[in-house]
Amino acid sequence: MKVNWKTSEARKTLLNDLGSGFIPLNPKDMSAREALGPTIIEFNQFSRNLNNYRKKMASDPKFVWENTCVKDIVLNDLKTGRLPVCEKDMSAQAAWHSLYSRRDEFKNLPFWHFQERLRELRFQKHEQLLSDMLQDMRLSGGTIKIFG
Repeated sequence: MKVNWKTSEARKTLLNDLGSGFIPLNPKDMSAREALGPTIIEFNQFSRNLNNYRKKMASDPKFVWENTCVKDIVLNDLKTGRLPVCEKDMSAQAAWHSLYSRRDEFKNLPFWHFQERLRELRFQKHEQLLSDMLQDMRLSGGTIKIFG
């Protein structure tokens, strides 16, 4: 049965299985037929998408970041405080080694890409915290003296 790949759970599952290494990027290590297993999804559609995603995962770290659960994991860790927002409290390298490098989900994400994306997320989080603080000050009638 054909599925709509843009919205289907099958797409999310396939991308996360590729990202984690559960389905190897090398087709010699696992064929599309083996990767599909018992399901109602049409084999040709699955095989075509699997081949495209394998190529993208192997060549484009941004594709891994945007299309698997790794970004959501890092965002959640920033939100819960498991991963400090401030670089001086835990560097990207320390975070990578202590929190992420051994996790299956991060298997196909190179450290350099993780480092760049983490820097962006931390900057966004800092901006959000500052904005929230300014909003709280406005609501409470307080003033903030920034210069002088």
